Amino acid sequence: MDKIIGVVFGTDGDGLPEAEVLRADLSHGSGQRRSCGGHLRLFDAGLKSWRDLPVRYSEFVECDGGNAGALGDHSPFAASVALDAHVLCLSEQIRDETTAIIAMVRDAYAGMGLPDLELVLRPGFIDVVTVGIELEEAEAAFVGAAMAAGVKGIRQSDRTLPTGPGLQFLLPDRKGRLKDVGTLQLDVITASLNGTRYVAKDGGRSTPAILHFTVVNSIAQVIAMVLEQHQGRLPYWMAPVQVAVLPVSALHADFASHATAALKSSGLRSLLFAQRETLSRRIVRVREQMIPVIAVIGAREVDRETVSIRIGEVIHDVPLSEVGGFLSSQFPAPK
Repeated sequence: MDKIIGVVFGTDGDGLPEAEVLRADLSHGSGQRRSCGGHLRLFDAGLKSWRDLPVRYSEFVECDGGNAGALGDHSPFAASVALDAHVLCLSEQIRDETTAIIAMVRDAYAGMGLPDLELVLRPGFIDVVTVGIELEEAEAAFVGAAMAAGVKGIRQSDRTLPTGPGLQFLLPDRKGRLKDVGTLQLDVITASLNGTRYVAKDGGRSTPAILHFTVVNSIAQVIAMVLEQHQGRLPYWMAPVQVAVLPVSALHADFASHATAALKSSGLRSLLFAQRETLSRRIVRVREQMIPVIAVIGAREVDRETVSIRIGEVIHDVPLSEVGGFLSSQFPAPK
């Protein structure tokens, strides 16, 4: 079964980001359907050089998941819950990759308007196993990056399998209760047991370290926390409808319809509210639906080809052709 199972992220020769869609035959062995095994098979598909590392893999929701948690393996969410992304790297790259992953996860939650994450370190238990990399060096790099990022607690691990240290990303809800929303784990065992190797600087064969991480452990949980945090009023970039267009009366309906189409063509999620109700009643309806921007069009706006943009209690008169740029400046997209 040839199936899309991941993307490799990196940069091209000009330093620009690029992504390559990857496929692999996953028909042999149920274990290979999991994200870890699938990504190791991708890595092993061609012999890598140390110059190729780090290699970064991410998931598609088509990946089959056997650890869907409370939702169950047969849930329609099973393929999009608790599936790791992976970085295979050299020991000397662990610190930088760990730092970058922590920053990325924090940025993702900040972009959703959620509080800053708390980091909890879980020490690992590594048996005396020959794995082909310096264990102390790898652990020190990982823990050093985690501590520099602001670890607020250390918990003893309840894991029974040999593993390296890990991080939990905890998010406080509106009542201050901490929810486990993501993880980052150093793994110096799996690649060795799998026989995964790369060509080292000296021409020999070495084992890469693996960083397993999830930005979102549970999509359903994070959606619930976003709705709770914003009390249903989603950030502008997340709102299903970003702009509500309201003609003052039926006399302005044609231009309002034209404006709605223009906003949609510029990439804004817009909806026309031209019901036979008073303007004030339609404004109440829009606010009840938590739409962040109201665009009112009356006789003056028709004559000038402008839109009266209302954000909260503030009103801006903006030319129709400039609405997209204006709103982008008012609501910068998360990085």
